[in-house]
Amino acid sequence: MTPPNPGNAISSNSPNIASTRLQVPKLTITLDDGYSCFIDRHAITFMNEILYIRTAIRAQRPSPSGHTVHIPGVRRDLWLSIQQSIISGEIRNVSTPAYYKGRDEMVQVGKQDLRMGPWDVNIHQLIELLIIGERLDAPFFENAVMDKLLWTYRNFFQENGGRVPLGNVEYVFASTVNPYLRRFVLDCLIFAMSHKSAEIALMDGHLSEELAEQMVARGSMTIGRVREAPWGHPGDYHQKHSQHSAIN
Repeated sequence: MTPPNPGNAISSNSPNIASTRLQVPKLTITLDDGYSCFIDRHAITFMNEILYIRTAIRAQRPSPSGHTVHIPGVRRDLWLSIQQSIISGEIRNVSTPAYYKGRDEMVQVGKQDLRMGPWDVNIHQLIELLIIGERLDAPFFENAVMDKLLWTYRNFFQENGGRVPLGNVEYVFASTVNPYLRRFVLDCLIFAMSHKSAEIALMDGHLSEELAEQMVARGSMTIGRVREAPWGHPGDYHQKHSQHSAIN
């Protein structure tokens, strides 16, 4: 099974915000670096997609000038990706070459060996978007990003001789407790690696003992299951919810 092509529109339906009886004609978003953006006709969509924003607005008194919501701890490039994705209905990466410039090469791991390769900006940005989406309580957005991450991992695997990036996994476990994202990166390692390459990665210091233990535990829980490509089973890594998103 192949994950949906994230280049296509992501099909979804959103709960009707009218049921909340909130009228939001204007919305301003501010970030820690002083960035400010005015959102008018898309304000209701942002409330539907991001519970953090909806909760903040509900806590404010109605104002003729609209509402201002501050989002702390989010880089501007990541917020712009979220903003453009929600408005356009498709996941959009906003490149920031200056921010990512000079990153070291990343270890790629497969069945037979480890190899150094270029640091993958696309995969890392999608992981960052998932982590921010979790913080903002935006499960529909997270699922859309996850679909694109699955597609990107699949392409990476095919273009790099059956290898997957290893450094991203340590970053995920250090940065988030999101169980869906953790399961996915673990399953990618279990699928791509062998006992031989895992031992090499552990001895060379590319794989921590803690992460190796996580792989063993995950492998024991999913005997035989992760022999299949994880990106062929997107539903395993989606946030579970009873409603659907407004991202189209």
